[in-house]
Formats: sequence, structure tokens, C-alpha cells
Amino acid sequence: MHALTVDDDVLSLAVAENALAQMGYQARTVPTARAALEVIQQQRIRLVIISWNLRTSPPGSGGISGLDLCRAIRAKDLHGYVHIIMMVDPNEPCQRMEGLHAGVDCFLNKPLAPAELLVGLKAAERVRALETRDLALLALAKLAESRDTEAGAHIERMQAFTQTLA
Repeated sequence: MHALTVDDDVLSLAVAENALAQMGYQARTVPTARAALEVIQQQRIRLVIISWNLRTSPPGSGGISGLDLCRAIRAKDLHGYVHIIMMVDPNEPCQRMEGLHAGVDCFLNKPLAPAELLVGLKAAERVRALETRDLALLALAKLAESRDTEAGAHIERMQAFTQTLA
């Protein structure tokens, strides 16, 4: 699976890249939100780790913050769900609330601890497994329906009978 880390802190990028490699991810790192948006549009990225404190300097350069990047990802029509992990300051609880409103899935404290990141990655994999399972069930249902057009109608009739009996 492809993962992207977005941070302008070289040390955090190195920690994230190492942890992602341990978990078998194809890791890519970029220092700006604009670069991240380009990568997400070009590749099938399913996991993004974003720093809240992305510098948007120099002022007036049109820089995008970590929170703005999260909102931009959620606004895009991507093929599949992108799991977003955000690195926040542990002394700023309001960052978590704003992040949840923007669509963040998981929060990690900064500076990034490798063990904490591994736990966050395992949670992301559980979410991805659920998505994969749901897609498989949908594919099987479509296959059954294409083989037997009466199956869907039968299920609807049984639902109506059950409601009548109830």
C-alpha cells in the first residue's frame, strides 16, 4: 500500500518513513501540502500522515496548512478512502477538535514516537480491511444477481412477506 507523509520537519519525515517501511508500506515523503496534493492526484495513496504545523511561509505565497490539506483531500473525489493521520501538539487539545471536523481519522502527538505511529498504522489497516471486505461482499452480491435475476426479486418479496406477518 502507498503511504504519504507530509511534514517540513526532516526528523519527523525520517521517523515516519522508517516506521512505514517496517510495516511494508511504499512510503513517500514531501515537505509541503501543495506537493502532497499533486502526489495524491497522481498515485493511489490510501494513507496520509500530515503535520498540523506545516509552515505556510513565506506569507502571501499561497501556502496550505496541514488542516487545509486534510479538507482538500476530503473534498476530492478519489477512488477509495484515504485514511488521514495527523500529528498534533499534545498541549493544544483544540487541534484535535478542528481536525475531527476536517476529517482526520487518527491523531498522533508530535514529536512523533515510532511505537505510537505503528499503533496508528495498525488501526488504519483495520479500517482498510473493512473497506476491502465490504467491496468483496458487494462484488459477490452483484455476481449472484447477474447469474440469477430472480434472486434480488425473491429477497424483496421475502422482505414484504416478513413485514406483513410482523
